[in-house]
Amino acid sequence: MKNRIVNTLVRIGIPVGNLGFKYITDALLLLNDGKHENPQWTLLYAEIAELNNTTQSRVERAIRHNFELARDLKTDYQIVEHYIGFVNTQNSNTLALLNLRIKQDMEEEDE
Repeated sequence: MKNRIVNTLVRIGIPVGNLGFKYITDALLLLNDGKHENPQWTLLYAEIAELNNTTQSRVERAIRHNFELARDLKTDYQIVEHYIGFVNTQNSNTLALLNLRIKQDMEEEDE
């Protein structure tokens, strides 16, 4: 799962060296651990912050910043639209859409 997440984030243009890359990866891994099916996003950010010895606000801001970078760079417009979209750009919606798309990709590969 982690390799799939990393590959997808690279495809949509999220810079690997930014902390947001790690935080998004952590968020998606937590969303798929079976304990966070209907997450309270602030609690998820708190968990990511604790894992990375930082604050919730830094986690939220870094994630938002990296999604904005991917949307602004438009490495491949269709890929960015597919995975994170351009309409509802809140972190929670973007993370949920990204998680859904990655799961769909994995299911399609299994068929």
